[in-house]
Amino acid sequence: MEKNAIKHAEKALDYCLEGGVHSLLPLANGILGSAYLLLDESRSASKYFLKALQLQKDLGMQMYTSSFYLGLGRIDLESGTPESAQSCVEKGLDFAQKNSERNSEGNACIFLGRILGKKERAQFDKAEENIMKGIKILENTKTKPFISQGYLYLGDLYNDMGRKEEALKYL
Repeated sequence: MEKNAIKHAEKALDYCLEGGVHSLLPLANGILGSAYLLLDESRSASKYFLKALQLQKDLGMQMYTSSFYLGLGRIDLESGTPESAQSCVEKGLDFAQKNSERNSEGNACIFLGRILGKKERAQFDKAEENIMKGIKILENTKTKPFISQGYLYLGDLYNDMGRKEEALKYL
């Protein structure tokens, strides 16, 4: 399925270039980055997210910038650099709030909570607060797949803190 997403995103890039629809190039690059992220090909994913961000800057656009930073944050967390992941996700959250991208804002809050929970046990309260805030935002937008991911990360947080009974409610 992810390989099909790559093929479609590559075709979308070609169509944008052929048709001169440069305003969609960042989005097509971001989708391609997301597909590579699903395949655990972080180097390729990073390349396309960074290209999307550069195109956004070159075109003077901000829409979807938040999601590109979130993708980079996921890569950084998985590669063991939580400080960099936090920085990327905080940038993504900032763009989401500035551009009224509620789904991205909810996802950013959830992922920021995940990073804080993985980074330091002492930040449990802040991690839980961020995840719950993100879930609430996504419940308001009725974005069920991302709500489920939020609850999964909440359960994972409780599990990491040794709160097994609470973790089981969400896992």
